Amino acid sequence: MAGLKKHYEIQGLKSGSWTVQKVYDDRSAAIDAAKTLFRDLALKAVKVLEVSFGDTEVGFQDKEVYFEGERPAKASGDSSVELIRPVCRNIEDMRTLMARRSIAVLLAKPLQGWQIMPVELLYHQGHLRRLSDTGQVLQGAVQKVAISQIQKTGQKVNERVLELYTLVNERLQGLKEDGIEGNVPDFDGQDLLGLYRASQKHDNWQRMFLMALARHFQGLKTTDEKFAQILDYIGQYDEPGIVQILDMYLADFLTLSRHLKQLLGDENNLGDAVLSLVDLIRGNKETATVHARHVDRLCVLMRDQLLPQTRETLIQRVREILQGNKSFVAGDLLESARYHSLILTRIRIGQDEHIGGREAIEALQYRCERLMGSMTIARMLEGADLPLDKVDRLLKINKGVIGASNKRAIANYILPVLQSDYNIREILAEGRVPLALVNRLRGLQKQVLKANFQEFHETRILEALDQIALTALAEADLLSVLEKRAATEVHLGLSLLELIVGDRLTRPEAEKQVRDKARMTIKAPTFLPTLQGMADKGQAPPDFLKQFYNLLKVAGIQ
Repeated sequence: MAGLKKHYEIQGLKSGSWTVQKVYDDRSAAIDAAKTLFRDLALKAVKVLEVSFGDTEVGFQDKEVYFEGERPAKASGDSSVELIRPVCRNIEDMRTLMARRSIAVLLAKPLQGWQIMPVELLYHQGHLRRLSDTGQVLQGAVQKVAISQIQKTGQKVNERVLELYTLVNERLQGLKEDGIEGNVPDFDGQDLLGLYRASQKHDNWQRMFLMALARHFQGLKTTDEKFAQILDYIGQYDEPGIVQILDMYLADFLTLSRHLKQLLGDENNLGDAVLSLVDLIRGNKETATVHARHVDRLCVLMRDQLLPQTRETLIQRVREILQGNKSFVAGDLLESARYHSLILTRIRIGQDEHIGGREAIEALQYRCERLMGSMTIARMLEGADLPLDKVDRLLKINKGVIGASNKRAIANYILPVLQSDYNIREILAEGRVPLALVNRLRGLQKQVLKANFQEFHETRILEALDQIALTALAEADLLSVLEKRAATEVHLGLSLLELIVGDRLTRPEAEKQVRDKARMTIKAPTFLPTLQGMADKGQAPPDFLKQFYNLLKVAGIQ
């Protein structure tokens, strides 16, 4: 079993991502199959990877040995400047959720200093005037946006800058005119329904409502006070139009981690925080914080799809966490790995449909990929000194792993452990009680069957475990030992049947060996007469015969 081992993996490119199509042992067969798949499946491209792994080094290497189709294009141009979205062309574009989110990032410091949210900035003349008067703050934000957007708009920087300044000035002028003309309804902070009805008298009732609310909030000193009042309003009003406006405010507030923690509590770790966010998005969150009744109300509105902007804000927060580098559990790689599959299960909302979409899935897969390096795996294997302990630990890590390539990596860490001659001798020396060792090997087989490895890897790991079990049975001459220890051939037959029925033997070969011995013992001419005689003479329990035939049936021995 020593030396370098290889197999050949065919991967196909479709919808922008590579997926494993088939696995072969032979290079020529893999290349021939790749050509056929490229033609039959209308793939953008196909490649064959030679994947090798050996006994002396944990890990694997792959090398491309065949490629056909279009290479994925690399990004051209100045990729160092990330596009700031959206590309606003009119005043209405500025009030969208995406625009307000960008404003929150670009103007984070002044907004924090003034204790206002983006929606307040856009609907209060005084706030927007103060921003305009700051000069350098607004200028810096506008230039940053313009530089990021000119590749998309096809403009020169100064043209886009002028366009953005024009939008700000138009917004400011509109707020000023509405204030002068007395269009904005009076609001004392108490009767939102009255404000809603008064705003309905105007063509653009939403603008009037939002301006009145922004004026009221000017009297509150902190965003925490405003956040608490928005939550109270949400708990009091069912009118869809009012909820729609409150949704805008709540979405802005929940871009800040501070408000999320106030609402949901401070979780033990980042992994639990993600699960908590997902539960709220799904409308299933429970909390013991002071805002428990507000969370209950938000869950109802989430389930009824009445908070679309808040939902999208929370989803974006989940994406950002998943795409970040912070561990789900600080200082515990093994526990962090467990959260990948937990989160994947929780964000699944339908067939091939997930909260956060494909971005969330790819982020989780990439997080797993970062854990697959040999140094990281070695850290997670600390304390697992014996070969089977390593296999068991790797299978535990695999429970949290998602993505075919990451599961392939785990499988390729397991195989050298089980195929190294040195490790096999250590496993056999460790198994002083052969049946206990075989039973443990069978337990590992069961874990492998649930691991969702590719068939190629699953088969080889199962075979390796079975071969070790066969060697253990042979070296201990276990069947002969059981035969010598049995008082009668009936006792031997029952012992063998119990081993089979108890699922304590690796499959297929170790179980087959014991099954063949059981069949030969039971079919011996003297077996059934001896069995019947023991029952007739009272040398066995009353239901002895029934138990025997039941074992025979369960074992599938005719």
